[in-house]
Amino acid sequence: MFEDACRQWFLWEVREGRLDVPPLEVGRWWGTNPVERCEEEIDIVLSRVDGELILGECKWNNRSVDANVLGVLKRRAELLPGGRDTQLFLFSKSGFERECRERALADGNVRLVDVGEML
Repeated sequence: MFEDACRQWFLWEVREGRLDVPPLEVGRWWGTNPVERCEEEIDIVLSRVDGELILGECKWNNRSVDANVLGVLKRRAELLPGGRDTQLFLFSKSGFERECRERALADGNVRLVDVGEML
């Protein structure tokens, strides 16, 4: 349910003019990681009209999201064509640990969104 709310947040932000990413489609992705030979999932995949992607991971738990979650999303992004240089979003019920915030800031293409911002 939180994933659905995060997808709706994207659409709301576009509608309100706060995100300049006209979406063609919003959904999720499942696929096989050929290196690790396992199934992978990306919670949010927003395909833009220009063909670029925006990817997101949603965490609804009582612990702050750590930098490992960001690392996993980056690794999974590389499984999609054009995913390496795409914009990434992390959504969290309980905020983000300091290291995660620092890495997101250093990367420059990562946005952290907590529940308070979504309301």
